[in-house]
Amino acid sequence: MIGPSAPYPLHPDVEAMYHRDKVAPPAEPFPAPLITSEDGVDGPLKTAVADLERMAKVFGWSGRITYAKGWVMNQYGRPGAEPRGNLAVRLARGRERAVATYQEGSSSWTWDMLYLLAAGQAPRKATTLAEFQAMVFGPVHGPILGGPMHGPKRPTPAQWKAMREGLW
Repeated sequence: MIGPSAPYPLHPDVEAMYHRDKVAPPAEPFPAPLITSEDGVDGPLKTAVADLERMAKVFGWSGRITYAKGWVMNQYGRPGAEPRGNLAVRLARGRERAVATYQEGSSSWTWDMLYLLAAGQAPRKATTLAEFQAMVFGPVHGPILGGPMHGPKRPTPAQWKAMREGLW
C-alpha cells in the first residue's frame, strides 16, 4: 500500500501529495482587462482592419470592429509586462462567422487569430491574412450546393471592383 501509512519512507514529492497543508499557496489571479470588447470603446484607427471590414461588406458579410485592452499571457502562463490592445473584425453571413484579431506588439501590430466558423463544421484556423481572405472571401469556402462538379460562382461586379482596387 502506498500512502501515508506506508511502512517505508517515501520520496519527498510523494510525501507532499499527502500533506496538503505544506503545499504552496495558489498563484495570483490573472488581472482583469482594462477595456473589454463589450465596453464599446473605439480603438486606434488601423487601415488594415478598416480595409478588411470594407472588403467583407463587398462580399456580403456584415461586420463590426471591436477593441479590447489587457494583459496577454506569456509563454509561462503569466500576464505580460504591460497591457496590449487588440482590434477584432467580427464578421457574420447567414450561419457563418469569421473573426480576425489585430494585436498590438512591442513595436508594431500583427494579425493574430484568424478563424472561420461555419455551421456543422469544425472551426478553421488560418495562419496568415492571405489564407484567411481565401477562406472567407474565396469562391468556395463551404459545401457546394450544386454538387462537387459545379465549379465556383463567377464574381459579382462589386467583387471585381474590389479585386481591381487591391482589396482582395
